[in-house]
Formats: sequence, C-alpha cells, structure tokens
Amino acid sequence: MKTPPRHLAVTVAEPYAGSVLEPSAVTVIRAAGDVDIASCDALWSALETPLKDRRPVVLDASGVEFMDSAGLRTLLRADQLAHALRTSFVVAAPGDSLLRLLARTGMLPVLQVTPAVGNAATARAR
Repeated sequence: MKTPPRHLAVTVAEPYAGSVLEPSAVTVIRAAGDVDIASCDALWSALETPLKDRRPVVLDASGVEFMDSAGLRTLLRADQLAHALRTSFVVAAPGDSLLRLLARTGMLPVLQVTPAVGNAATARAR
C-alpha cells in the first residue's frame, strides 16, 4: 500500500540569535514534509526573498522526509543565487535519507551542509 504524500510545511523562523553575526543577519527557514514538484515553489519563495536581500540563509532540513529532483533543483538554485550575491546558503540538519540523496546525486560536495542549525549560523559566503 502506498503511503499518502506528506505536505510540505515551510516556516521562516525568527533570525537566529546564537550566531556570532548580528542576530538579525541569518534567516532560518524550516522545512518539514515532502519537497517535490508540487511543493518546491513554496520552498523557493521562502528562500528567494532573504537571499535577494543578501542575507545568509540556513535551511533547517531536519523535518524533510522526502525530496525529489525538483527539490534538489530548488536547493541548487538557492546555492547559485547565494553565490552570485556573495551571501551564504546552508542546508542544516538533514536526515539520513536526504544525506543519502545528496551523496548519490553528487550534490553533497556542491552544497554547504552541516549537521546542526547552530553550526550553519556562522557560515560565510563562498
């Protein structure tokens, strides 16, 4: 029996206060559920605004249960935009399935990935 899809929930958290940067300098975006073709636009909308404002963005991926190629493309777009604007985009706290997906697709060395949100808050532009 096929399990029903888990809808994506995206929330923009208060700026991370545990950063060595100014507390308001890092935007943490929490994603939970499935990141797929049906939901990647919602994630992109949350990521794009702070990146265009040249603010570092941390994606708390601890709640991501599934990601397809559209979700991977969204992460790559965010990384490319951050690089172009000389800011940072970090994927933090990915679960085992997301880590395996990033490794299998060759994205693990491309993206900045850290095991915890607190580690990501000090990431700098590449």
